[in-house]
This record gives sequence, structure tokens and C-alpha cells, in this order.
Amino acid sequence: MSMMRPDKEVRLRAGKEGRTLPKQTIYRVITFVKDEKTACLGTTLLDPEQSQHRS
Repeated sequence: MSMMRPDKEVRLRAGKEGRTLPKQTIYRVITFVKDEKTACLGTTLLDPEQSQHRS
């Protein structure tokens, strides 16, 4: 798990557009290897088991 906060420039731009951003976003980091290269994927789907049971 990781957490990110929008920086000042992003918050100002969102404010000018009339949008409100969360103070922080928690996301899951998935690391995998393909063709000998490591890649990371960030997703806000925090619990894959819970996501499968949504109706």
C-alpha cells in the first residue's frame, strides 16, 4: 500500500476548474516482471477479493 497527496499546482488547477480533490489517496502497488523488466502498477482497487464480490 502507498499514499499520495496532490501537489500545490494540481490543487490550484483543480480549484480553478471548480473541482475538489481528496487530501490523500491510498492505493495498492503491484509489482511484476515481464521480459526481464520490472514494472509497477498503482491501483485504487485495494482488495482484489472484495472487488470480485461487488454487484
